[in-house]
Amino acid sequence: MAFFKKKSQKEVKEILINNEVYKLSIHTENRRNSRVSITKTGINVRLASYLSTNQKQEQLSKFIISLICFFISSLL
Repeated sequence: MAFFKKKSQKEVKEILINNEVYKLSIHTENRRNSRVSITKTGINVRLASYLSTNQKQEQLSKFIISLICFFISSLL
């Protein structure tokens, strides 16, 4: 019996932080936790697919607030 993993979903948005536009890639995939990473080409957010829509929005909001704080602290 073969099991097939559900493909991840990707959504690309743009976010404005400190008058600079960054590419925000939101991946919803089969994983246990959520994470965010900052790369040369943009910001990657990986969310767990089992979360409800409200939980995903809440997690994404927390990540964005953390990113804003990170960018502000790097300016100081």
